[in-house]
Amino acid sequence: MDLAAVAVAVGEVPTFRALVPGARGADVNQLQRMLVATGHRTAAPDGLFDSATLAQLNLWQRATGQRATGSVPLGSLLFVKRLPAVVGWEDTLNGESSGGGKGVVGTLLTEGDTVARLLPATPSFSIDLPPGQRALVEPGMRVSLNLKDHSWSAQIDAIRAPREDGSAVATLAAIGDRKSICGRQCDSVAIAGDSSVKARITVLAPASGPVIPTAALVVGPDGSTAVVTDGGETVAVIVVATSGGQALIEGVVAGTKLRVPGDVETTQ
Repeated sequence: MDLAAVAVAVGEVPTFRALVPGARGADVNQLQRMLVATGHRTAAPDGLFDSATLAQLNLWQRATGQRATGSVPLGSLLFVKRLPAVVGWEDTLNGESSGGGKGVVGTLLTEGDTVARLLPATPSFSIDLPPGQRALVEPGMRVSLNLKDHSWSAQIDAIRAPREDGSAVATLAAIGDRKSICGRQCDSVAIAGDSSVKARITVLAPASGPVIPTAALVVGPDGSTAVVTDGGETVAVIVVATSGGQALIEGVVAGTKLRVPGDVETTQ
């Protein structure tokens, strides 16, 4: 700022004022914790900018190539929740009131303008679902992602409320204990803005098992399904999938002879 470097440290309290001798509060406590972390203070933080804090701050400023002023002007030291961190410039600085410029030297700023923002530690992924696909997608479904030479697996985490045209956005999450979808390859994703990634949703997971004609299924009053063996025994089954008059089932062993209305000799 003002062509001077801005220092960044870990902390929860946003910088909102200059820190000078005599100041007291959580932000002073945070400054003292930083001085402890950098080895310039040994006493426990107490939140009071006293003479000891003044001397310690001067030592830190000299050690980091700054002029020892004994104070922290607003904007010269920022605190963020984590380090390392990635900061991205805002595309526009408060619209036309700031000239609509980007984060470049000489851009005119006014009070309240947002200049930059702390980006997430890892990229977030989402999929736009057209109206015809929205009804087919559910949370928990697996998604295959491809970007350049990288391939990742994810799952549908949530589906946002549909838009007026019936389309929606599905947000993705990492599978299992993974902390991120892209893992160690997240550097291949743009740190700001949007990147186009090829995605394929597995609506129906691959399955195998006995396949029978759907005509062989017996549906009970409670909606349960069963088949009748060639010997007349009724066996409860689970229908995994159906297509083209065929049903993939669980509950019987492949090769079992079943009764089919109109064709008692049919076996599957």
